[in-house]
Amino acid sequence: MGCGSESETETPPPVEEPTCAETELELSDGSCVPVGVPADACAEGFEAWDGGCNPVLPPDPCPPGLMAIPGDTVCREVAPCGEGPWGDIPIEAGTVFVGRGERLGHRHCHDRKRSRPLVGTILRSRIDRSQATGLLILGSDATIDETQVRDTMNATEFDHARGIAVAIDGLNMIRANATLTAVTVERSTEAGILVSGSDAVILRSVVRDTGATSDTLFGDGVATVGWFGKASTYLADSRIEGNSRAGVLAYGAVVSVGTTVMDCNPIALNGETFESLDFTFEDRGGNHCGCGGQQVTCQVSSSNLAPPDPDVLGQ
Repeated sequence: MGCGSESETETPPPVEEPTCAETELELSDGSCVPVGVPADACAEGFEAWDGGCNPVLPPDPCPPGLMAIPGDTVCREVAPCGEGPWGDIPIEAGTVFVGRGERLGHRHCHDRKRSRPLVGTILRSRIDRSQATGLLILGSDATIDETQVRDTMNATEFDHARGIAVAIDGLNMIRANATLTAVTVERSTEAGILVSGSDAVILRSVVRDTGATSDTLFGDGVATVGWFGKASTYLADSRIEGNSRAGVLAYGAVVSVGTTVMDCNPIALNGETFESLDFTFEDRGGNHCGCGGQQVTCQVSSSNLAPPDPDVLGQ
């Protein structure tokens, strides 16, 4: 309600007609530009199309083993392999080359004297169908992360197919020291992981389905043997399952186990005296034993189980 006379009315402001089309945007200076991404603003590898940007790619999907990124008009290798067995990998001062079926510390130094261990790292790798031992860490300090070792095969001269062996270099009496994290070892023969005369830390790992040898012996998940006086394994946050004989063994060695599941192994934990050395099991708590959901108390047995053959340790 206002105070003026009834004859007074307000005149509405004039309606301004749009100066830009429906598909255009008016800028502060009154000019009009098309809605969307300007044709000259597309990133490298893209081209302007209908107010936007489309990736430049081959007309058809790439087959397995090839790839394309925006800007590629034809499919290409994921990465060039380069020349020779190692290609164009970065090489540092401490790089140790370990090929299929080769042994960390063996090819380089087992045939000559040395006074200190080699140092090596293996990350995010897969080792399949090697012979005798999938990965041998011999008298070396090694870090193995996010690596799978599967289906190791028997060699003609050995009746075993170990997944990973951490072994003392008996020629130079240099112990190995390995840290295995997020490692999976499957379908080995005799031992999934064998630690002999050395030290290992095994974290967040899985060892399963280790088979017996041809004479129906062995078939153990993680075995630690006190060759040359001492050996130790620290096992935590892991799963040891479906092995033919025992889950975790100590032969005259110190083994610590914590927050680990030992499932469906005929013997969960076993310890034996070896070369007059007593074994020690340290229970760090949080362990589970049993099979198929049936849980039992984790107990250490002494079943007179034979250790791996000393003549082939470190092979």
